Amino acid sequence: MALQGIDSQSIQLMMNQWGAPDPQLGEPKDGFTGAESHNVTTAKYPVGTVVQVANATTGVAGMSQFVYLEVGGIDATNGCAAKHICQQCDAGDPYEVASDAALSIEAHAGAKCAIAISTLTVTGNFAWFWCGGVCPEAFVAALGGMYAAETLISGNAMCVVACTTTSTTLGDFAFGSLTATATDVGITGTTHSAWS
Repeated sequence: MALQGIDSQSIQLMMNQWGAPDPQLGEPKDGFTGAESHNVTTAKYPVGTVVQVANATTGVAGMSQFVYLEVGGIDATNGCAAKHICQQCDAGDPYEVASDAALSIEAHAGAKCAIAISTLTVTGNFAWFWCGGVCPEAFVAALGGMYAAETLISGNAMCVVACTTTSTTLGDFAFGSLTATATDVGITGTTHSAWS
């Protein structure tokens, strides 16, 4: 597969894949990347909490979702930065994700993905991840711009694949067409953990 890119304004993640948003919650008072709840050693929200916000002022207008997860692993070479795709990494803990493809639970049906919103450096910390809807650039400017993508078929749904060219900018995962086979991360075909 040839490495390409896809602009944040062309990505819309499947809503509610991590569960329904808590209607009582909104953006944390110091923002999704604020030091009070993001990239912290002690969880400030129940792990797995989903928050929905309206992205209106920057990027594509629409609803966006964030999920609060535990950092289960960080790729030793490429790290974990904003726009890196992370995947579930512990079959026993559904709310633990890693930026390291070697830790992915890709053999498990329905493995979910989420996108890091800032640089994460400590395994075991808790952080917010973009997980649904349009890119929330109004809330996290670092999410805007190009994302890693393998060969995509225009207009088709996407899945997450192992990136053929990894780097600290791109990370270990990329978006790819659901028709991807050899390096597909998760279950191939329409039953794949869907990203559209």
